[in-house]
Amino acid sequence: MLCNLLLLSAATTVVGSSWPTLEMSPAPANPPTLVDFTEGMQAWGDLPQSEYVDVPFFLMSGEVKAWVLNEEPAVGTTFTLTCPGTLTGGKYQVCEFYVLTYHCPPCALNGGFPSELLSDGWHAGSCAPRFTVTTGERYRMTTFRRQLQAGGQAVFTST
Repeated sequence: MLCNLLLLSAATTVVGSSWPTLEMSPAPANPPTLVDFTEGMQAWGDLPQSEYVDVPFFLMSGEVKAWVLNEEPAVGTTFTLTCPGTLTGGKYQVCEFYVLTYHCPPCALNGGFPSELLSDGWHAGSCAPRFTVTTGERYRMTTFRRQLQAGGQAVFTST
């Protein structure tokens, strides 16, 4: 069912110089690519014709990068996002993570992937890009946001 597919890009803003890491288990044959988040960027590596449109300005600030998944993750894939444990100018680094998913309200209400994020400290937002595939039709997305302090981790599993 489409709304239970995990269509994910994780983006982050960082105070400091080290970028957070993303680990997936099982590890994909073709690992995610870390890129600057921009209007028109390819949404998923295994769908060359996919792209993000109507991207909110805060995601294109130049301080946000996205991990583009180069293949659809298997159901049950565990994602671990880690904020580096470094000090910058005497202040702890703070990471802000965003998970973007295809907007599917019935899934969130019926125990699908979005409900797992909400129960684990992620906050849903209404300001999200849309994506297109081949027809030019724009599909809604939902943005989930979570802040982590230096050395913090967020772990979630695709359903």
